Amino acid sequence: MRHRAATAHIEQARSTVRDQSRIGAPSPRAQRRATIGHAFPDTYRPVAYCRSCGRDFAGDGYFARHRIGSHSHDFSPERPDGRRCMDDDELRTIGLRPMTEAEMAATQRHCHRLGLGVAMWFNPKDAARAQRNLRQASASCANGQSEALDARDSRSRPTRVSLTRRNKQRQREADQV
Repeated sequence: MRHRAATAHIEQARSTVRDQSRIGAPSPRAQRRATIGHAFPDTYRPVAYCRSCGRDFAGDGYFARHRIGSHSHDFSPERPDGRRCMDDDELRTIGLRPMTEAEMAATQRHCHRLGLGVAMWFNPKDAARAQRNLRQASASCANGQSEALDARDSRSRPTRVSLTRRNKQRQREADQV
């Protein structure tokens, strides 16, 4: 008997979802998502959006850094060590700040976010470093120096294979003496 009741309940839920999709109404899941925390505008393409505080971050690492506290429970007056979002001042102390309208307009990645009212938080030092590295890499490729760039990278970060080769070469040199 219990199985029939559960099956009937599931079938009723499925038919309700089918009927709503025919009418054009949002699905129950979409309705739940819209009521949980902050929802972003329909035309907005989020990068690392936080539904708890309504901020968007330029990368997943920034999103992860802005959530602090114990994972076991949420923040509350009784549990001040619970999981919560950093406030604006705390974000600024770790080097993040919201993008200005001019910064968003200047980048192809973020220009569609203009005028939608969602703050895009980023670290300007990281962004400057990424732009500098991209310019250097494209200049090297344009000059045909990609092999030199690869060699310089391998010298700065030796791999296990290159370390083994160096050690073998040193051993041979030591044996010859």
